[in-house]
Amino acid sequence: MDSLEGAENALILRLGPGALWPQPWFSGWVGGAPLPHPALFVAVMAQRPEPLALKIEGLTLPQRERIAHLIHPDLPSALTPPEVALQKRVEELRRKIDQALDIYRELQQQDPHREDIAVFRKMAQEEITRLSRELKELTSPDQ
Repeated sequence: MDSLEGAENALILRLGPGALWPQPWFSGWVGGAPLPHPALFVAVMAQRPEPLALKIEGLTLPQRERIAHLIHPDLPSALTPPEVALQKRVEELRRKIDQALDIYRELQQQDPHREDIAVFRKMAQEEITRLSRELKELTSPDQ
């Protein structure tokens, strides 16, 4: 991964010539606080359930390709608490519904006999229905 932004628990490992100078080969943070010693970092992280963000600097392209399957493709979503992720998704769905409604209203003002307008209007209706259904599922009390 290239950025550790948003990570409370993070580890940077540096390989190659830059591993000793100008920066140390190991940098770790737990709960946002730096823990400079690897053994202390491991001992503290072993007691924590939160995810760990890892950045490895100095990898060659073949090395990166070999470990790509181990790396989470979307760090922010992996680090976001479920309730925050749910709230963000609800906000995103509402924004998309508003956008689809705006498109639908604009199409309603066009010539109703134009076939292409009818097709787009139907697409907007289907999108509104789909997004509304997903929003209802996410916000239902039994979730």
